[in-house]
Amino acid sequence: MIIGIGLLTYKRPECKKLFLSQLKKFVPFHDFKLHIEENNESISRGKNNCLHALRNCDGIFLFDDDCFPIKADWDIPFIDSGHHHLLFMDHRHGEICTDGEITKYKDCSGCFLFLTKEVFEKVGYFNTEYPFNGLEHVAYSERIKKATREDGFYCLTDMKKYFYSLDLQQEKDWKVWHKTTISHKQKTLALVHNRPIFNEEINSEKIFYGRL
Repeated sequence: MIIGIGLLTYKRPECKKLFLSQLKKFVPFHDFKLHIEENNESISRGKNNCLHALRNCDGIFLFDDDCFPIKADWDIPFIDSGHHHLLFMDHRHGEICTDGEITKYKDCSGCFLFLTKEVFEKVGYFNTEYPFNGLEHVAYSERIKKATREDGFYCLTDMKKYFYSLDLQQEKDWKVWHKTTISHKQKTLALVHNRPIFNEEINSEKIFYGRL
C-alpha cells in the first residue's frame, strides 16, 4: 500500500517548515508519496493539483499547512477505520454521536481531509467554479457523503492524539506565525458570493467532477 500526502501551503513558509519537520519526525507506517502545492491562490485548484498528483495512491491525506502529525504511524487508524472519508473536527462542529472510535458531527472543517482511492474515483475533484475561497471543501465533503451514503461528517474520536491543528487548537508553543491572509469582512463577502454555487453543487445529483 502507498498513501498520498498532499500539503497546501500559502505564503506561510514557517508553517510549511514546521509541517515537513513534523512529518520527518513522525513518519507514517505505509510508504508514501508527498506533493507540496505552494502559493496557489485558489484552494480548490490547489487541492485538485494535490489530488491529481496522488490519484494512484490507495489513501489520500490532504493537509493545510497549519495541520500536522504529532505521532508516528498516524496513518494506520485511518486506513483501518473502515471509513472512506474522515475529517478533523472538534466540539465547535456540533457532535451528533460517537461509537468510541469514530465521532459524527453536523458541520465540518477543511484543515485536513482523508479519502480512499475508491471514493476519489467516485467523486473526482473539487469544484473550481467558486470565484473566491470559501465553502469549496464543505461541498466536496457533501458530495462524498452522497457517494458513501453517510449522514454526517466523521472524525476519529482521538484525532488530537495523531494531529495538531493550529486553527482549531491555537498556536500554543509552536512558534510560527499563523494568521489569516484576508480580513473577516473579505471572508464574509466571499461566502456571500460563493453561496449560490455551493447550494447548486450540494443540491445537484451530480457527484463526480473532473479536474479543471
